Amino acid sequence: MAKLFDNLIQVTGLTSGSWQSKNLSGAPWNVPATATGLLLVIRNSHASTAYGYGFRKPGSTDNRAAPILAKTQYTAFPGCSGSALNYYIENTAVEVWLGGYFEADAVFYDNGVLQTGHYNKPVDDPRSFRLSPIDRKAIILEVVDTGSGNDVGFVPGTATPQELRNPIYNHQWVVVGLDASRRYDIYANTTYHTVHLVGYLVAGKFLPIFTDKTLSNNDVWEDKDLTGDGPPFKSVGAIVRSTGIVRGDLRQKNVLSSA
Repeated sequence: MAKLFDNLIQVTGLTSGSWQSKNLSGAPWNVPATATGLLLVIRNSHASTAYGYGFRKPGSTDNRAAPILAKTQYTAFPGCSGSALNYYIENTAVEVWLGGYFEADAVFYDNGVLQTGHYNKPVDDPRSFRLSPIDRKAIILEVVDTGSGNDVGFVPGTATPQELRNPIYNHQWVVVGLDASRRYDIYANTTYHTVHLVGYLVAGKFLPIFTDKTLSNNDVWEDKDLTGDGPPFKSVGAIVRSTGIVRGDLRQKNVLSSA
């Protein structure tokens, strides 16, 4: 079962300029050897957008790294092995924070599988990708945009609304639920995107109809009650889709009945 921390823990002692391995078994991270993947938040504290970053499962030959926008933060869901993570940061201004980890609820590939034939297709394209085995609930995708801010979107094959897409900048990870036929749909408006399947989830509930949880106020932390939206009482977290280019953040609330 996925473990989410109450507070993010910075991954310190990182080396810039090349692919490196970081063991997270010790304090303060305490990632167990049973972990299969990590939930990371990446922050660029610098005013430059020139600094690249990337993550991969130890033993992988993947070599995907791309810059992060100045003064922004993204999320990433890379695989790990034996509590270890492979990472690349071009400059130590790129901060890495640990928000939790996956265990038997997620499977990660050694190398990502390139998804092809998806560009310039509407999100309801009937040629949705089909995946097996049947126990897959959602997939984890790594997206690299070699342009700057091109529209991209991912939804379950029968999701409503379908038209959920927004600009992506350089390098991000997404979790996408699958429909009953184990399908998902991609919208991408240019050929600049490369999309790699890096893993999948075998647990969790992914809703076919998305609920609007737009905030009522700007520039303040705001609670959102998810009790009536389907998550069971013991949910440890929620998968949230945001659209637009306005910068924002999410954090966990310590109430058991809320996801």
